[in-house]
Amino acid sequence: MIGVLMVLVTETRQAHPLLRPFFGIGMLGGFTTFSAYIADIGGTAAAGAPQTALVYMFATVAAAVTAAHLGAAATRLATRPSRADHRERRS
Repeated sequence: MIGVLMVLVTETRQAHPLLRPFFGIGMLGGFTTFSAYIADIGGTAAAGAPQTALVYMFATVAAAVTAAHLGAAATRLATRPSRADHRERRS
């Protein structure tokens, strides 16, 4: 959702400058509980599985960045003007 939001408010239309931080950090940021993420990593490492904690730490970040990138790419594709739109503009 963050990738979708960023494309919609920065690339497809003019938006109020506070819209991106309000929704990106405020609303959607509330769904990303990094304190729980850090506690899980620490708990896993303390339980004697430091390798699992490291894999979890890096895999979670990689998955989050990949999901944001895919969301942005899909939104760009969905909001891209069609060829028919380009032909109509030329006429």
